[in-house]
Amino acid sequence: MIEAGDKPQTNPSKKKVSFMGYGEIHDAQPPTSYWETLANLFKGNVGTGCFAMADAIKNAGIILGPILLTIIAIICIQCFKMLINGAEYIMKVNELSLRPEFAEVVELSFLVNKSENDKWKKCAVIAKTICNVAICVTQLGFCCVYLIFVSSSIKLILEHYGINMKLAIIMTIVLVPVWFSILERKLKNIAIFSGLANICMILGVIFTVGYSLIDLPSFSERKYVNFESLPLFFGTAIFAFEGIALILPLQNAMKEPKKFVGLLGVMNVGMVLVSVIYVTIGFFGYWKFGEATAGSLTLNLPVDQILAQVIIIMVAIGVLFGYPIQFFVAIQILFPPIVEKIEFARKRPVTAELIFRSTMCVVTFAVAQLIPNLSILLSLIGAVFCSVLVFIFPAIIELTTRKAQYNRIGLGYWIKNLIIILMSIIGMILGGGQAFYEIYLGFFKDSN
Repeated sequence: MIEAGDKPQTNPSKKKVSFMGYGEIHDAQPPTSYWETLANLFKGNVGTGCFAMADAIKNAGIILGPILLTIIAIICIQCFKMLINGAEYIMKVNELSLRPEFAEVVELSFLVNKSENDKWKKCAVIAKTICNVAICVTQLGFCCVYLIFVSSSIKLILEHYGINMKLAIIMTIVLVPVWFSILERKLKNIAIFSGLANICMILGVIFTVGYSLIDLPSFSERKYVNFESLPLFFGTAIFAFEGIALILPLQNAMKEPKKFVGLLGVMNVGMVLVSVIYVTIGFFGYWKFGEATAGSLTLNLPVDQILAQVIIIMVAIGVLFGYPIQFFVAIQILFPPIVEKIEFARKRPVTAELIFRSTMCVVTFAVAQLIPNLSILLSLIGAVFCSVLVFIFPAIIELTTRKAQYNRIGLGYWIKNLIIILMSIIGMILGGGQAFYEIYLGFFKDSN
């Protein structure tokens, strides 16, 4: 555990990116540079969600969709800043030697006002548990979606050449390279995967947008506003912007953490770039393909053309390389309690971790097999779990830390954060309910 009263570390090469004692098990993580961190942040956000933006715009309308997407992007970036500010204050007031991780910030935010009420202490533990569960489900959910995305892309190419193979079989084959990639335990080395993935994804985005601009139909043929499926838009959009679980680990891993924030810091540069890409690919993708827009825009490309096939494969490889960075965060949370409770894990931590990593990799594979509908799984994870992480917890953290700092919160901060929380709850209920209903219909249809 992070202990209070320790002097801040001065040797950046000894920084750990893990918490709950995980740094004692894990080798010291080599610090990452500005560009390595930017690569990891970019890859952590630009994945399947990017190519699902056209489907999101379809669910909101070609006018309303980009407007709402921009608003959500601004709110998400603001919530990221709220989390970082809260973490900095909690680190300072508790004299921590390391920046606390997301769940620890949530826990300590309930205790930062020095309340002697046991009710707040219980709330702190519960909130930390909820946060950890949400992070794990979200990150592993990303991994499930990645498996579906890559497998669906391969299936599309194979079918064009007359090879009919079940999605489940393709996914089993894809599992092999994925398994090898998750055996890498160091974030700095994972940045290599992220760098390769970024090249593939950037080229994929450029060519996909290029295809979308060819022979655009009349703008009036598209729905300007679509309230009927708006809840699914919310879930998909939040899923795409849910990089908040990576924010603190990436900052903690930097050689110079101060370069993560600021006008030209990693977070601002990375998230503005991500937001522009999302709006662009979503807008032109829906304009081009209309109601035929698939859960991933790459599935709408003309598969009979060689260039389109190259793009589909390139994006699939990029998504595949993104699996380790998402998987990394969940393992950080799930593995430490195992070490504390199981003697074998304490004696052979590396072996135990590799076994655990392999097991969780198979779990993501099993879930992907169970719910192979890409767009519905995206919306479900986004609406239910991502909204808790992106909106509710940062709002709570800002309210509690401002009360501790200034002995008051201020009307403006109350209004802002209550609106964020209320918006999140409404989106969670409507988006999650719609996604569960679609999953139910899918199972009911299959059973008949």
